[in-house]
Amino acid sequence: MAASNSVAYWTEVICGMQAPVQTHVIGDTPFSGRLAVERLGAVLLCHFRSTPVRYVRGQREIDRDPGDAFGASLTLTGRAIIAQDGKEVVQHPGDIVLFDTTRPFDYVLPSGDDQIVLDIPRALLQSCLPNADAFLCTVLSGGSKLGGLVGQMLRDVGTDGPRAGGAGGADAAVAARLGTTVVHLLATAFEVESESGKSVPLPPAGPRTLEKVKAFMRDRLSDPGLDIAAIARDNHVSVRALHRLFAAEGTTAMRWLWQQRLLAGYQALAAGRGQRVSEVALMCGFTNFSHFSRAFRRAFGMPPTDLLRPRAQRRAIVSASAAPAA
Repeated sequence: MAASNSVAYWTEVICGMQAPVQTHVIGDTPFSGRLAVERLGAVLLCHFRSTPVRYVRGQREIDRDPGDAFGASLTLTGRAIIAQDGKEVVQHPGDIVLFDTTRPFDYVLPSGDDQIVLDIPRALLQSCLPNADAFLCTVLSGGSKLGGLVGQMLRDVGTDGPRAGGAGGADAAVAARLGTTVVHLLATAFEVESESGKSVPLPPAGPRTLEKVKAFMRDRLSDPGLDIAAIARDNHVSVRALHRLFAAEGTTAMRWLWQQRLLAGYQALAAGRGQRVSEVALMCGFTNFSHFSRAFRRAFGMPPTDLLRPRAQRRAIVSASAAPAA
């Protein structure tokens, strides 16, 4: 986490992370900014927060460092205006916009910067979105089915993802897989939502294939190494086709797997199939126990330890809480 009240230092920090830009303060409010960074393999996720500001990347900055990446920015609060290649669009909270760091752009954040920005290597994005240039300065609405999914995933990664500089080998590998998954989903979202109002089409035999994939995943909930590439390979579908199958239900393969693991954990604890939370977490494919506990509480409104209490005690607690006040 970097924090600064100096525009010059702020510019130096962000230029060290991403493509060089000019930073211009908007208004008379003294400048302040904070930056949090996540490394997801080849993908860099940055959460920018600052007072009103404008970023300009012109030919001088491009000559200094041409860059070779796309940027995808999710606006969390306020409004943003970005211009590139003769196009100008307005972002509202929840919207995502794609831009190219090898070309000039002008990014204005009149009410302050509160954005999550992905720095995606050109080759990685073009491997799953070959016509990426066609989507530059195009708004992926946060109100759309897939736009909302991508936005929520970025928020989740920013909150619970492995911290830059602190991940061990296993966490780094998980982060890299997560980064690839985010990019694939982002590419699918831009493709599918590019024509407003169209629903996500399922490929031929899609429903049968989807049920087969779900059964495959349910049988392997305990495997922490199960990732999108393995699921696609073992079910003889492409990663892109797999994303489309789950997009038709308004979710992603990995989000669905995560929900099934949480549900399995709840059922195991409720049935008394584990003596410790860590034992059940491992049984359901989780390796980070604190993450399991946080996710469990968010999903079910209680910590997993509550289900470890003897059943008689749990019934007594429920009866007491349900009894009318005297």
